[in-house]
Formats: sequence, C-alpha cells, structure tokens
Amino acid sequence: MYKIDQIDIGFKLTFGGTVTKEDLGPWFEESRKALNTCKKPFGVIVDMRDLGLLSPGVQAEIVKGQMLYRDGGLQRSAVILSDPIVTIQFMRLAKRSGIYKYERFIDASSDAQWKKHAEDWVRSGIDLPLVTWDASYSVNVTRCDEDHKKLFSLLNDLHGAIKEGKGWEVIQQVVKDLADYTGYHFSQEEMLLSKTNYPDLTRHKAQHSFFVKKVEEFQSAVKDGDPSQPIEVTEFLKDWLVNHIKQTDRQYSAHLNANGIS
Repeated sequence: MYKIDQIDIGFKLTFGGTVTKEDLGPWFEESRKALNTCKKPFGVIVDMRDLGLLSPGVQAEIVKGQMLYRDGGLQRSAVILSDPIVTIQFMRLAKRSGIYKYERFIDASSDAQWKKHAEDWVRSGIDLPLVTWDASYSVNVTRCDEDHKKLFSLLNDLHGAIKEGKGWEVIQQVVKDLADYTGYHFSQEEMLLSKTNYPDLTRHKAQHSFFVKKVEEFQSAVKDGDPSQPIEVTEFLKDWLVNHIKQTDRQYSAHLNANGIS
C-alpha cells in the first residue's frame, strides 16, 4: 500500500503492509507526474511505521524511486520507521541511491515527538541527536547518571561526525574518546558494585565486556580505513547502551541506594 500527498513543504509518502513490485509501478509514475509540477527544491516526509520487510526486487524499485526524487529537486527527507530491520534496509537503500546525506531516520517507537522532529528536519534542517537524555534513563545514582550522559554525548558526537562526512582522522579521535570513556565508566561502576557486594556483578561485568569489545572492533575498523556500515554500528551501540541502562543498570539502583550511594 502506498499514498502520495502534496504538502506545503513538498510531499508526504506513506507506505504500509507488504509492498510489491506491482505496487511500485503506479507509485513511480504518479511520483514522476507530481514532480513535474511541484515547486523546487522540496522536502519529503516518508511514513513507514507500518511497512514490512522489502524483497530484493522491491528494494531495487525503491532505489529507482529515490533517485527520481533526488534528481527532481529533493532538498531533505525524513523517514519515519518503527522496525529496526526495515530501518537498516532503508539506510542501505539511501546509500545506493545517493540520498543518504539528505535523509534522517526517525524511530517512532521511541520518539514520542517523531512528527515534529521530521518536520523540523525537512522544513528547517534542524538535526536530531542520535539519543537524548531524559529522566527515564536515570539510575538514581548521580555519578552513574553523569557518566551515562557523557556516553550519550560521545555517541551523538560520533554519529554527527559520520553523518556530516568529517574526515576519518576526526572520526578516529571521537571513537577513541568513546572507547576511553566507556572503559573509565565501566571500571568505576564495577568498583561501586564490587565494594557493595552486588549479587549480580559477574553477569553485569560480562555485559560490559561485550560492549567494550564491540567499541574496540569499531575502533580497529576505523584505524584500518572506512569501516562497513558505520551508521549502523553507532545505531547498534546506542541501542545496546540504552537497553543496558534501562534493563540492567537500573536493577542496581535500590542496592546502591541502600548502601548509601545516590
């Protein structure tokens, strides 16, 4: 299923359910006609919250459509999704079609203001951080919260450096900063948990080791040149850190508070 609406900033495209190659023939032709008469440059908001996975054949047709909009005067686009696998598919398609630098991907499942953020980007070029701190991430231990905020900031710096196409020397330094601070924070957190005899410390340390390994692998890839799928790596690191804080770190809150650490 697809729908094309003309709006004041350009177009709103809606895709949902299972899209077939047969669906995309009429979409491509309707898009071509709309682009012939629209004001340029224009923006596009793409609502894919209910879209399923795309077959290889459909992906090829989507790339052709993206190139049509790119060549027709696309200035910026925001893609709203809720499925992480579909998000990865569209990141790859945007790179193939050459619109990646104009596009932002917004996760409607975790961003309550997805509509505003999409319009802000398309209308005014106001970019979004990869992750934004709010009270839901608090573990009720000030020093840990401050460290987590710093890690969020470093992830945003890395994501921004990659999206803006900064040189690999700059990105290499940001990755180093992230690796260094990750190691520092985990060691400090583990020291607190060890000192207070936290019962689940072994499992907690194992999760830390996994994340450190992933950061170090990415750091090595950056040192060796352009790593594959750098944005997807930062998305993975962000998702892991967010889940770790909300599902694992918050389990130690009551324990540390009971031991006089807040």
